[in-house]
Amino acid sequence: MDVLEGIVERITFYSAETGYTVLRIKPQRVNQGLLGKDGLATVVGTLPEIQPGESVRLSGQWASHKEYGSQFRAVSVEQIAPATVEGLKRYLGSGLIKGVGPVTARLIVEQFGLETLALLDTTPERLLEVPGVGKLRTMLKNRSKK
Repeated sequence: MDVLEGIVERITFYSAETGYTVLRIKPQRVNQGLLGKDGLATVVGTLPEIQPGESVRLSGQWASHKEYGSQFRAVSVEQIAPATVEGLKRYLGSGLIKGVGPVTARLIVEQFGLETLALLDTTPERLLEVPGVGKLRTMLKNRSKK
């Protein structure tokens, strides 16, 4: 079985009913001949819902589709926490968290750096310390009042 690691760039197709997914990933290491002209790999398979910006480790096999070319047929996926500041910004700014887009993600990661994910898990109220996150600030304050 082959392993493919990288960052999900976009979801081309996702069926909530079956989980069948077609996505494009920017791989960390892979034979360039398996990539599209844009440097991305196509991944297909029945997978849980994945968001752009997520770092993933996929297990499966490379195959050649007669119409679409090289594809990685994934049988399992493991989400990997981003390990770089840029990866964190992409991950948080991907729409994964309501109210957090690319600008807010940048502000949060600039404030907390690589500790951002741990902070979100343990003390999310610390996001109130980040200047310029008004809408998110209001959501957090309302949640803490409940």
